[in-house]
Amino acid sequence: MEKLNDDAILSILSYLDLTDQQTMLSVHWRFYNLMPTVWCLKYKTINISFFEIQFTEEHLHYFLRSIMKTVEVMRLKMLTPENFEVLTTYEYPKVQDFRFAQTSCQFLCDSHIARIITAFPNIRTFSPHGSFSGAHLTEFSHLKSLTLSYCTKFKVENLVKIMQKHQLRELKLGIFDGKSVEMATLPIESMSGLELIKLDLDELSWFDKHFSDLVSLKQLIEKPWLWSVEGENSRLIVLTGKNYDYSYEPIYIVFK
Repeated sequence: MEKLNDDAILSILSYLDLTDQQTMLSVHWRFYNLMPTVWCLKYKTINISFFEIQFTEEHLHYFLRSIMKTVEVMRLKMLTPENFEVLTTYEYPKVQDFRFAQTSCQFLCDSHIARIITAFPNIRTFSPHGSFSGAHLTEFSHLKSLTLSYCTKFKVENLVKIMQKHQLRELKLGIFDGKSVEMATLPIESMSGLELIKLDLDELSWFDKHFSDLVSLKQLIEKPWLWSVEGENSRLIVLTGKNYDYSYEPIYIVFK
């Protein structure tokens, strides 16, 4: 082992998956010492299911501590309370895209947002999953893309506050019924920067009277239809609908 130079070992370790890399940590001290270099180079983007990849608490600490300064995108599935505690022990200054799905218990709620903000101070894209009402999402500093599709307890009044605070570019909904939509009016002045909107039919009424204000809109996705918007910075927008039988029908909306 001592005859192998570091570059050779790094090359070998880089071909292994995370499960095998964890095994190699206890095989030889050089593997242990060189593994952080492998992780920093390989995992700028993390897409991990904690169901498929089992970490010991020690190894998870070592992995996250190694990449905390270099990782840029983090997408986690089957997040457990124990893993969340380890995750938020560190700060990830380069992460701008953070998405997570919890285990079925959905333990995360509004009280955990402060820890998420501290750990991920520069988030621009956020897709939470759990019992979030949205009470503290205005405290993010750089939020531009928000997915609420997995937050069934989200309150419409908090969505209004978020849109007033942040000039969002992407907004994915699909959680509000007609009664909730009727209870609130989204701020028109906050719609001009939206480039993508994903919503249910009930939620469309928030936007369908304000297409002239959606000057940046490129794509409007409505269940069960898929709308692609063509004509950036144009007064004429062509919406092409694709329905379940795969027929197409162009709809022309002209703003005067």
